[in-house]
Amino acid sequence: MSLKIDLTGKKFSRLLVIRDSRMRTLYGKILWLCLCDCGRITLVSGDNLKNNHTKSCGCLLAEFLRRLGKKQTGKQSPAFKHGESPTPANKGTKLYWVWRKLISRCYFKKDPKYKYYGKRGIAVCNEWRNNYLSFKKWILSAGYKNGLQIHRIDSSVDYEPSNCCLLKASEHSKKTLYERWHK
Repeated sequence: MSLKIDLTGKKFSRLLVIRDSRMRTLYGKILWLCLCDCGRITLVSGDNLKNNHTKSCGCLLAEFLRRLGKKQTGKQSPAFKHGESPTPANKGTKLYWVWRKLISRCYFKKDPKYKYYGKRGIAVCNEWRNNYLSFKKWILSAGYKNGLQIHRIDSSVDYEPSNCCLLKASEHSKKTLYERWHK
């Protein structure tokens, strides 16, 4: 039988142990209620506290990623300014993923749709490619809502404000199929 070591009041990196939460992990380990320096409360196993595996509530990683964005660009990265990209705490917004998928299919060879876009020379205008907030401003002004998709008016021209509109998914599919068969 193992003895319970009381961690109450001890500080581990950014976490101050408040008390035993009376909850256990799947392996029967105590989950400690901890107060992070940022003000959030989190549950952490004693092992993770003692071996320094968990150092914060997640805010440390977020700070690291913000600093990383600054180092790579010399300024605050647009991916971190808007707060809509994925973090350990959330999945990111729907619009952010629409933008990421647009970039992916035009520039990343491993994307399953790359052969229809990037391989054919379709690109995303610099205004959108380098600035999510610019893309967001355009798509919201164009009347974006769930169920609508970006459609290029001329399928041989890049993604840019003057060549894009929003269509219902069913209309988009019909036009895309029509364009593929009649080219």
